[in-house]
Amino acid sequence: MPEATDNEELQVKLKKLCDEQDTFKVQKEKEKVERNKLLGNRLKAGTKKLVQVNAKASGSNVKASGSTPKGSKQKVVLEEDNIEVTSRPKRVRTVANNDGSIERIPSVAESLHGINKALIVTVDLLGNTQAVNEHQAKYLHGIEISMVNLQYTMQTHVAQVHSRMVELERRAGIWPVEDEEFADEEVEPAGPEDMEEEVKEVREEVEEIREEDKEGHEVEDDETMKDPEADEL
Repeated sequence: MPEATDNEELQVKLKKLCDEQDTFKVQKEKEKVERNKLLGNRLKAGTKKLVQVNAKASGSNVKASGSTPKGSKQKVVLEEDNIEVTSRPKRVRTVANNDGSIERIPSVAESLHGINKALIVTVDLLGNTQAVNEHQAKYLHGIEISMVNLQYTMQTHVAQVHSRMVELERRAGIWPVEDEEFADEEVEPAGPEDMEEEVKEVREEVEEIREEDKEGHEVEDDETMKDPEADEL
């Protein structure tokens, strides 16, 4: 009987400890929610910094001792006891606007892809509305060269901006982690030989379209010149 009494007392004490622990967890969760509401996701100069965390394990697995789960990378910046943590699976560059909104900055590869796509559309439009005389042909050729020069200039500019952003992030203590898809890619500006080759390809495409257009006009002229009375005879 004494043993049974002791077991009951232990169970009562254990239940009490569990209840206290649950109450403590609930209180901590409430405090965390309130703190997040107060902090929000805005950056305030001199009060807090944005900390990026690339973690494979969820935050619930972090031990109370402050240790970091295995397989995760965590960087914490402490300034005036204000800490803001943002978890992201991949590194994405963003910029804070004056109104507090966050805008994503396209990567170098995405920017070059957009430029190349715009150039292709422009060449197609120019080919559909091709010149019919020598003066217009020269003007079209000048536009083609200008487009190639624009692509080369934009490639160089994007590479310089990318290098500058990386340097600024390093100075700020936030080391950039490139997207896995473009991690090993290097942007190399096109050389003079590449520009001449692109101009040659565009010129050949324009000539092909011009020849097809001429053949179409010749067929229409032949049908127009036919004599209806001769056909009846």
